[in-house]
Amino acid sequence: MKVLHELRDLHWNGLTAEEKKTYAYCITDSGRSSDIPPLRAPYDIAIDWNWYEDNHEVYKVEMSDWYKYGNPIEWEGVEDDETAA
Repeated sequence: MKVLHELRDLHWNGLTAEEKKTYAYCITDSGRSSDIPPLRAPYDIAIDWNWYEDNHEVYKVEMSDWYKYGNPIEWEGVEDDETAA
């Protein structure tokens, strides 16, 4: 997640003031966590393997397409939680 936050910050800091006006304000870190899965499947690199193992039976419908889309080509060769385990 740290890498994703850094990429978001790089993108945001590279925008002009006019470009920033076209974005809706989004809270990115409230310090809270949730067991509810996101509405769209994340890239494989963003899935916490341990959390997936603990929760995929409970959220079968919501998580039915997880690990089916892979990662963007820019992430090829980056180790994710599953391969690191």
